[in-house]
Amino acid sequence: MKFSSSVLLSVLATLSSSALAAPTKQVPLKIDFSVERSSKAPKSGILARVAASGVALELENQYSMYIAEIELGTPVQKVRVDVDTGSSDLWVPGAGTSSSYGTYDNSKSSTYSKVKDGFSISYGDGSNAKGNWANETMTLGGVTVTDFMFGDATTQTAGEGVFGIGMIGNEASAWGSSGFTYDNFPVQLKNQGFINNIGYSLYLNSLSADSGSVLFGAIDKAKYSGDLKTLKLVSIDDSGSKVDSPVAFFVELDSITAGGKPLASKSYPALLDSGTTLIYAPSAIAEAIGSKYGEYSQSYGGYATSCSTKGDDFSFTFEDKTITVPWEDLLFKVDDSGKECLVGVLSSGSEYYILGDGFLRSSYIYYDLENNEVQIGQAKYTEDSDIQLV
Repeated sequence: MKFSSSVLLSVLATLSSSALAAPTKQVPLKIDFSVERSSKAPKSGILARVAASGVALELENQYSMYIAEIELGTPVQKVRVDVDTGSSDLWVPGAGTSSSYGTYDNSKSSTYSKVKDGFSISYGDGSNAKGNWANETMTLGGVTVTDFMFGDATTQTAGEGVFGIGMIGNEASAWGSSGFTYDNFPVQLKNQGFINNIGYSLYLNSLSADSGSVLFGAIDKAKYSGDLKTLKLVSIDDSGSKVDSPVAFFVELDSITAGGKPLASKSYPALLDSGTTLIYAPSAIAEAIGSKYGEYSQSYGGYATSCSTKGDDFSFTFEDKTITVPWEDLLFKVDDSGKECLVGVLSSGSEYYILGDGFLRSSYIYYDLENNEVQIGQAKYTEDSDIQLV
């Protein structure tokens, strides 16, 4: 998603011009400068494990988001997309649109079929993607999924496509009186026999690492310390309204502390969202944390400080499970010099948290879409693997 120099706080998803707007959610943060990263690309196929060890997808760390390469069509066309646990649809920039991450031309594929009109997503900065719902053959992580539904964007201003791997109740197609749901990628992996249960593990690795991974249908026990804590999902939608059953990965976050001192002690739902760069909190909490470490910047929409500012590590507690996030991971560089940073806790404008990559890098999470729960533990940065099917 493409951003100006301000911090954007919402994204709207609509099915058509007459559809109801979806509740707001946070999106990956970008500032108008290029963060210089290692030029070493992820090794093709390094994580491809099928059947005995699940299906693995390598994620390229681009600082503000995590990108994966997928293949669509016959013959295949390669497109790189932003992997997002906070949304549930894949859409890609279609032919005639512009994207530095690759585009897809349905006229060149023998396996393309249009499903219906009405694909439409728009974001809080005014960027959008519109087009058709379609079926296609899709390959990633060493497996090929056939008749996979996605958004084929015939017009778009958002830039890179988005690979949403959330729950079907949060699909963009579901909004509006004529809405519908469909079997998205995690569900199709089970339907087509690649995994036993609908779920996946997220391991973003360290801030300085070139890549992380999503492991569908399995857990890598080497990638976390101690045990995984099971947390039931909270039945609310992105507006914070109660719903009959969970539609997104909200869990209860009970407290945040730093240096043994409480920063937040009231329990609020928290969305575990890889499609968000930073951490968003209820306004009073975000302002208290931001003002403790920085000065408010109108241009950034948050609290800025020197990147050399020291602080205690943050502890996020879920029931009896605590995840520790290094202070350095909570700072986001906002200029080329690397001297000025944004304190990475901003206002959500709602009575819930959104825990983006600034938190998720420190955690190992198994997203269980079948049982409406997650399992969470402290991430362990290692090249070792101990993969077990779920």
